[in-house]
Amino acid sequence: MFYKPVYRPDVAKSAAQGPPTVLVPLSVKDGEEFLERAITSVLEQEGVDLRLEIYDNGSTDGSLDIARRCVEADPRVHLIQNPPGLNYFCSMNRAIHGAQAEFFCPWACDDVMLPGNLAEKCAALREYPESGFAWSPSLIVDDHDQIHDFYPSVQKLETFTPAPNFFPFLVPVGQVVMSSVVARTDAMRAVGGFDARSVLVGDWLCWMKLAMRFGVVTIPYSLIQYRQHEGCGSFAAKRGGYAREEPAVLRQAMRDPMFRREWASAGHVWMVKLIAHVAHGLMMNEIYRFQDGFAAYGLAGQALPMLPGDKGMHKYWSQLIELGGLIAPQLPCTVVAKPEPTATAVSRLVTELRYLKAGGVADHVVVITEPGEATATAELLRRSLATGDDIDIDLSPTGALGTVLRPGMAFVTPFESPLAAEAEKLGVPAMIYDVPDCFDRPRDPDRWETIDGPGELRAAA
Repeated sequence: MFYKPVYRPDVAKSAAQGPPTVLVPLSVKDGEEFLERAITSVLEQEGVDLRLEIYDNGSTDGSLDIARRCVEADPRVHLIQNPPGLNYFCSMNRAIHGAQAEFFCPWACDDVMLPGNLAEKCAALREYPESGFAWSPSLIVDDHDQIHDFYPSVQKLETFTPAPNFFPFLVPVGQVVMSSVVARTDAMRAVGGFDARSVLVGDWLCWMKLAMRFGVVTIPYSLIQYRQHEGCGSFAAKRGGYAREEPAVLRQAMRDPMFRREWASAGHVWMVKLIAHVAHGLMMNEIYRFQDGFAAYGLAGQALPMLPGDKGMHKYWSQLIELGGLIAPQLPCTVVAKPEPTATAVSRLVTELRYLKAGGVADHVVVITEPGEATATAELLRRSLATGDDIDIDLSPTGALGTVLRPGMAFVTPFESPLAAEAEKLGVPAMIYDVPDCFDRPRDPDRWETIDGPGELRAAA
């Protein structure tokens, strides 16, 4: 079997150009358990001229004391206390705004840099001047420093991937661990830093934006330890946060003006695979019904109209429904809805019904109304339905779900409607729409959701 030689950056050649300057911003909130180790692993890096900026986001434990001791002991360490309400990516944007270093390495309060992490990645970036960032796989460790995984596999990747060819590696699931990246500061500025509206996976969006514009250097061996433990944000996010944010982030990336036209045909497939992946995480956390949170089957159901007739996705959706003790319908099926009697609510429902019908999910619709509202709702439906719409809709002026819903049907309702749980009590799964999208609002510079934040804070950064 042929093995290609392992690429190793030429650190000596890089050093001959002068030591690379690196800004390492570290964001922390109540991270005292692993913070000192994370800081020490940065300060022990050799062959670089580094500045470590610790951004505290309102810690109430001993994190600030640890940071202050490090500031007193090492002039390379600086402490910035953020105003209330800022998240990790807001801290990173503050750092990018004030950065004077050639390179930028976002860091976490619980990860560990292995020797050579900064020098080797900076050398790789200098060796490939068209690159925007360099990265390496990670050793996944727990809170006892036990190694559990080497992630991800990079065997099929070349050392240097020119833009935009690295993008497909980043989808449908983000595989580049945030702490594994060293980027050019100028490249980070070119993409506007991190979009902090995504609290959980803003780094994934940033890597996708960079990969569409710059080359990427892959170092095929581990240079960091990425810690997974019950106190880290990713564990809590698996209970529902990723279900909202990851599909939204992928949609946002596909809206980027640099998104290639030839990728568009793969977009639905990427989204379906991502949704299935995130739904699996909800399943592993036993979130089977909406009464428990963002139900695994509810997320998976959003993928059904994207690939009409995909038997594998239909089977997966049905299995998740059955895990929740509900009856899975055969598609296409009768769907039931109970909209508010307003023009906005009825119009939005009709939009969703068109989508479900076109996607082979719905073949008949029953709209439940409260007594006395049937005439008004019928008129609103008439106004919302366009000429040529072939949606078969019946009105049922009963007011009660239990008089209409039957096994084999599905209930269509907006996200976070209490009616979803009511339908589940009757054994009927809910199909949801209008899931909040974190990108539906403008970025707020007052919260450092951009790299050009409020003027009074610039000097502090």
